[in-house]
Amino acid sequence: MKSLLLTSLFVGTVLGHSVQGHPNQTPSAGVNPVVAGTTTYVDGTTYKALDGVQVTVMRKAPVKGDTSKNGGHFRIEYEQGTPVYVLFDTQDNRRLPELQSLSGASKLTHEVHVTLYTIEQAKEQKINPYGHVKAVLDALEAAGVDPKSEPMQRLRTLLSKLG
Repeated sequence: MKSLLLTSLFVGTVLGHSVQGHPNQTPSAGVNPVVAGTTTYVDGTTYKALDGVQVTVMRKAPVKGDTSKNGGHFRIEYEQGTPVYVLFDTQDNRRLPELQSLSGASKLTHEVHVTLYTIEQAKEQKINPYGHVKAVLDALEAAGVDPKSEPMQRLRTLLSKLG
């Protein structure tokens, strides 16, 4: 999965690869875990807030979702239990999706900051956009996520445009 673009600042596992960066897991105020953070894009050498990113927490099916807004911010509280996947993608199919695997343990807040590259930026970085999206889709399929769910359909649409 060399083509997988790892752009988040988080310590965890993304599609089986260790991601190193800025760890931030803190106890949440409630019982259920929370994922919160920001979505950004790169403009030259500057990171800028990216509103309108679909953030979806999934197990076998989408559990909860939000759209980043007000400076790329999002916050989702989800039921404690097994680990979850968090998919970051856009409706316009101009940016590559990102995927995080997070703990479902109670009373945790995961702070995640994700940068989504355009397809053109990925190509400039020698990343195969088709291979990247396929790796995200394959990971979610392997986890048993409902293939008919809206996020899976968005990924398939993007894959068909890239293929």
